[in-house]
Amino acid sequence: MLFLGWVITSLFIFSSHPQRYNSHEYIFELTDQNFNEKIKSFQQTLVIFYKNHEDLLKFLKAEPENHYGIENEDPVYLVYLDCNDFGKNVCAKYGVTENVEVKIFEEGIHKIDYTGPLSKNLAVKYLRNLNKPNYVELKNQKDIENFMLNQENMFILGYFTSNTNLRNAFLDVANDLKHIYNFALITKFDYSNRDKIVLQKPLHLQNKFEPASVTYQGKSNKKDITNFIEKNKHGLVVLSNDYSTIIYPLAIVYFDVDLKNPQILNYCRNRVLQVAYKFINKTNFAISPRIDFKKNVTYPHVILKVSESKIFEMVEKFTSENLEQFLNNILSNALVKSEEVPKDNGDILVTTVAKNFIEVVLKSPKNVFLILYNSKQNIDSDLFTSCEDAATIFQDELIVTKMDVSKNQILGPFEFYTNPTMFWISKNKNSKPELYNPEMFSSGRFIKFVENKILSKYNKDEV
Repeated sequence: MLFLGWVITSLFIFSSHPQRYNSHEYIFELTDQNFNEKIKSFQQTLVIFYKNHEDLLKFLKAEPENHYGIENEDPVYLVYLDCNDFGKNVCAKYGVTENVEVKIFEEGIHKIDYTGPLSKNLAVKYLRNLNKPNYVELKNQKDIENFMLNQENMFILGYFTSNTNLRNAFLDVANDLKHIYNFALITKFDYSNRDKIVLQKPLHLQNKFEPASVTYQGKSNKKDITNFIEKNKHGLVVLSNDYSTIIYPLAIVYFDVDLKNPQILNYCRNRVLQVAYKFINKTNFAISPRIDFKKNVTYPHVILKVSESKIFEMVEKFTSENLEQFLNNILSNALVKSEEVPKDNGDILVTTVAKNFIEVVLKSPKNVFLILYNSKQNIDSDLFTSCEDAATIFQDELIVTKMDVSKNQILGPFEFYTNPTMFWISKNKNSKPELYNPEMFSSGRFIKFVENKILSKYNKDEV
């Protein structure tokens, strides 16, 4: 328990931004003995579960609050639990597995996990955004202009004059996503804009490489609107302090400049956009302020993260041509061990190799069941036949694919543990791949497993 006090005191003394610790933040450290009782006294609080002190220090690292647009009007309560010591039972109760996990509690009840970047200020902003109104209503052109001028990131506009099904779905989405995006309901407009949902970029992020806005063309359905926002939210290049999880592969370009300045931010995005538009649906792009690398680097500096642990670094000088060549080399797997892509791939049981792994597994619009196997070791020949049965039954929702790890490098957030190693990858790609126990495998059990996964997803969408 003394460690947390030392951390906070040390950061307060040595930080260049000591204003982080102010009268609007109240910090507590609870234990197994008092957590259940004390947590009920907070109407709303951030609970930080930590196992690793170094990662906790990174979470607490001082940055000016206004860097993230935090307004210090309402108090915020932060509760810490040491999972290695006096809080390990509570940590186990709430399934803590990472070195630092942040969860939001309301009057003693766990409501939601914070899954954004591990920054205390971003977590605080996330919490405060949960309490803001679902949307603002804009009644005239002046309201619209003022609203748009004050936006820093992508925002969502709904043009509705009456209570339609699309309007109701829009309001449901606003309620779910208000902690991430700003929503506005516009009630007076040109008639041609009637019943329309628009994703709009603020002026300082608009450029010639991508449209300033994208209009929703789908059904009056909350799930479809949410998927539309998820697909189009970043544009082609995102600022890396965004809340949302980004799907790998991810190319990050670090700039040694002030990205909080809108003009500089737009300039840096445009430099990356000159390449990014050529890699649509192949990789994601982000720009980031300078960070403390372990060695001296020249900025702009580029890395490509194929997964959290698999990182490639560009050593050439940053130019559009060098960045494009660097990405082509890796994404075409010139630097990765791979078989050739099969010319005649199965429709039911798909063969994946490293060269098409990103397309087949990480970019698939369907759920994916991935089988990693080693052809040089013994494996039950009935396994693939049983998987084909399930793939046939659920072919509209599921792709079953296999990859021989003796001939192909494993990409993405996957490891090979035993022969075979199996993963379930949800089609929304927001959750971590789920390891499937091969000892539990049989045709009937596997079909039941897939059925439960798909039905569970539908039930959640209907709630």
